[in-house]
Formats: sequence, C-alpha cells, structure tokens
Amino acid sequence: MSRLRTLAVSVAVGACCAALAYAGSRAIQVWLFPTPDPRTVLAPGRIAFYWRAWVSLYAGTLTALGAAALRTRAPVAFDRALPGFILFTALATTLQGVLLP
Repeated sequence: MSRLRTLAVSVAVGACCAALAYAGSRAIQVWLFPTPDPRTVLAPGRIAFYWRAWVSLYAGTLTALGAAALRTRAPVAFDRALPGFILFTALATTLQGVLLP
C-alpha cells in the first residue's frame, strides 16, 4: 500500500510540475516574443504549443521520479507540503491563463 501511495503522490507532483513548466514557458514566450512567430506560415499551426507540451512532460516526468525518491526518505513532511504545492500550481496556472493568454 505504501508503494501505491508513493506512486500516486509522485504522479501528482509530476503533473503539478508539468503544469508549472508549461505556464512558465508560455509566460517566457509572451515576454520574449510578443509578436506572432513567422515560422507558422511554413510549419503546422501552434508549433510552439507542441514544444512547450513536450518540455513540460519531460520536466514533469523528471520531477515525478525525484518526488518518489524524496518521499521514501520523509513521507510525512512530503505529504504535508503537497496541498500547498497543488494550491500554488492552481494559482500560477490560473494567473498565466488570465494575464498571458
């Protein structure tokens, strides 16, 4: 049962990190490149979306692996910090969606 909990918690942390990575990369793109990308004429539409999604998936996977290792060392402290991390993720992704669509 403990391994199943560790898996579930690490997947939750990985999903949160993937969402934060996507929101962060979208904010960086809006800040650095405010005009549309001229490559979209030659490439499929929304090409930046796919790159952001792949990078976010990669970051989330690495974070899930790290979270599983960290939770085995201090499960109580890790589980206590998880609701705050989920709340921070919800706040950050909502702000990114509202302020930088």
